[in-house]
Amino acid sequence: MRLISLGLENFRQHKSTEIHFPNGLTGILGANGSGKSTILEAIAGHCMAISLA
Repeated sequence: MRLISLGLENFRQHKSTEIHFPNGLTGILGANGSGKSTILEAIAGHCMAISLA
């Protein structure tokens, strides 16, 4: 399965975030507390159909 884009609305520290993933490998970089793990939790939660909010 290929993830093309991700939209987060009022999910933890992401008030309104839209991410478009290019082909190939994607890395998520940022300072501590910027929401990197939240992005991964949103993807995992969607794949497992569970709520993490």
